Amino acid sequence: MHPFRVRRRGLLSTLTTLAIHPGALGDLILFSRLLSRYPAVTLVASGEVGPLLVALGAVEACLDFQALPFHELFHDTPAPESSLAQRLPSATRLISCFPAPDNSAACARLGAVCGADNSAFLPIRPPSSFTGHLLDFWADLLGIPSFSSSPSSSPSSFSPSPSSPSSSSPSSSSSPLAVSPCSSSLRVLRGESLPPFPVPPAFLSLARVALESAGLDPSVPFLLIHPGAGSPSKCWSLDRYFSLADSAGPCFFILGPVEQDRWSSSAIDSISREFPTLEGPPLSTLAGLAVLARACVGNDSGFCHLAAAVGAPTLSLFGPTNPVHFAPTGPRAHTLAGPSMDAIALDPVLQILASLS
Repeated sequence: MHPFRVRRRGLLSTLTTLAIHPGALGDLILFSRLLSRYPAVTLVASGEVGPLLVALGAVEACLDFQALPFHELFHDTPAPESSLAQRLPSATRLISCFPAPDNSAACARLGAVCGADNSAFLPIRPPSSFTGHLLDFWADLLGIPSFSSSPSSSPSSFSPSPSSPSSSSPSSSSSPLAVSPCSSSLRVLRGESLPPFPVPPAFLSLARVALESAGLDPSVPFLLIHPGAGSPSKCWSLDRYFSLADSAGPCFFILGPVEQDRWSSSAIDSISREFPTLEGPPLSTLAGLAVLARACVGNDSGFCHLAAAVGAPTLSLFGPTNPVHFAPTGPRAHTLAGPSMDAIALDPVLQILASLS
């Protein structure tokens, strides 16, 4: 028990978990996969993501990270007097990606204000020496079973050139991703078969309305394309996405907040002039669209993590980021990885999508 532990509402009769992660959609989807191993989870997250994960049954309840006074963790206010202590639920376990694990004072204060018997502070990425997925790195830190497929169920595995892990890091793990060689420079990775999150019927209804508003028949199979990502270096070129859309039949482009904020109006107009396009859909609509689509394709982005998590046939294109660490996970998730986004040609993408549909 932490020496500064605060219990505010009496003893808890059941195990409960308070989980905190202020990251973006893709980060939270992976985090929610980890949280599936724990009971009665209340998730503290930003924006729409918390309510989305509650609706998908990934967590039991949520709180808005931005509405809570987490700045108090970096002040000298005694834990019992902290207003944060009054607004966070009591929990028997804390699993948090905030603050950073190297800020020991802030981590200790958070453990105290939430009254947890057991606190774990997780880094948001594994060390480069770790040869498994982020989920397995977290599992190693928490001392729970790996998320990796057993060797007997995976035809082969991919690992980057290993280096000696630091003594403070978990041991290297086999990747939970099966791999089939595509060429000397491209790899196709298939996500582990984690069960999909069930999508509520209301989300499917919202998606059908969005399709009809764009002039698409919801009963006709379509390819759902998200051409954006958090960084331009993670994006396949728009020209190749246009060629993909021309070759793949009916398609629907979606543009998220990053594209709306950072892309030029001419780039956005070039998409909407040629193809049905939806800008800034709510995450509920986006989840429904992924389920209705014959396949989903995008870059290393939250969209592909969400599509994979709800069980949609999903192809994620990876260049500068390590797919073994961060590939989306789900029963029908695939990742095509190259040394750069420019190295990913159209033909392999078309071939994989044809096999998914």
